[in-house]
This record gives sequence, C-alpha cells and structure tokens, in this order.
Amino acid sequence: MINWVETEKQCGVTEIIATKISRVVVECDSCHQNRIISYHGYKRLIREQSNSLCTSCRNKQNREKYSDNYKESDRQRSAALSKTMKEKWNNSSYREKQVSSIHVSKDKHSVASKKLWGDSEYREKVTGSIKELYDDPKYCERMDEIYSSPEYKQKLSDNWKRPEYREKVLIRWSDPICRANFAAACSERSRLLWQNENYRSKVVSSIKEKWGDSDFGGSAGLYPS
Repeated sequence: MINWVETEKQCGVTEIIATKISRVVVECDSCHQNRIISYHGYKRLIREQSNSLCTSCRNKQNREKYSDNYKESDRQRSAALSKTMKEKWNNSSYREKQVSSIHVSKDKHSVASKKLWGDSEYREKVTGSIKELYDDPKYCERMDEIYSSPEYKQKLSDNWKRPEYREKVLIRWSDPICRANFAAACSERSRLLWQNENYRSKVVSSIKEKWGDSDFGGSAGLYPS
C-alpha cells in the first residue's frame, strides 16, 4: 500500500495532487520495506497482482508456490549455462579477450572511483545512505537472513567452482588499488554499523553467548563469570 506520510515527506506529493507520473512511497505487504515507484506503476501492480509485494517477497512467494518446478528448471538452466561457459573458457582466444577486458574495465573503474571519492559531497551522500540503511533494524535482519541462508552460501560455492569466475576474482585482487578500496569500504561499513545500537547489542550478546559456551571455552575459564 502507499505510505502517504512518507510520500509527502520524501516526494512532496499528497493523495489529492498525485498524478500517474508522480513518485510515491509504497510499503511491501510482507516485509513492510518502503520503495519509491510511480503512481501509475503502483496502480498497475494492484490491478495485476492484487498486492504491493516487493520484488524479493514476490519471488520468494513464487518459489514457495512453484518450488518443485523452480528447482528442476534451475538445475537444467544451471547445467546448460555451466556447460556453455566451460566450452567458451577452454577457447584460448575467448579467455584472453575476457582477461584483457577485465584489466581495461578495472583501470577505468579505479580512475572513476578515485575521482568520485575525492568529492566530499559524494562521500557524505554515500556514507549517509549506508548509515540510514543500517539504522533500520528490518533491513539489518533482512541482510542477515540473506547472508546466512543455505541458498546464498550454495550460490557462492557454485560460483567459486567455475574457473572463469575464480580467474576474474584473482585478477581483480591482484590490483593493490582494488584491495585498498575494498579495505577502506569495509572499514567505513564497520564504523557505520558500530554506530547502530541494535547492531552493537547483537554483537556483544553474541560474543557473550559464545564465551559462555563450554564447547567454545567457557569451561576453561577463558570468559570471566
């Protein structure tokens, strides 16, 4: 449904003056996350789907509804794609072309990133957006759910089994600038996360729980009682 309070706050639009091209804040019926779409898009969504589910929740609903069909089609598509990519990667010309394009793309991205990050206004905008996201407990819970899910871990594992994927990753990580940018991003993300009270409480509770576990070390007297 449309959250008219947030719509007026973020988009300057009320229900009375809204037109089909107006941007409105829509709340997902399931996870209750807000997103901004056009008023026309919202009406079409209600007309076609009879709900305002976000893409993630709609896909989850469809997977549960058609789980058997999804699993079989996913296996077939994955097998076909894996076979095609292996055949391509065994071709030396294709492999050299891909590696060359990665280097070119990496250099362009590095220059562009440095230029953007040198802009204080851009830095503040990015860090502010990240902080706003991680100040939202629902967003944090959703991210934890995704990263800890067996599906996500399996996807990472499947990706790493592909030689072309591993080579691309290793090429990027061979660049000291790429590693430095990643370290800086992780540091900034950690700093912003630690400013979130819910996150701090969760981490502290988790550490205390682990150290209180006899299997982890509590019985050895490593954690003070």
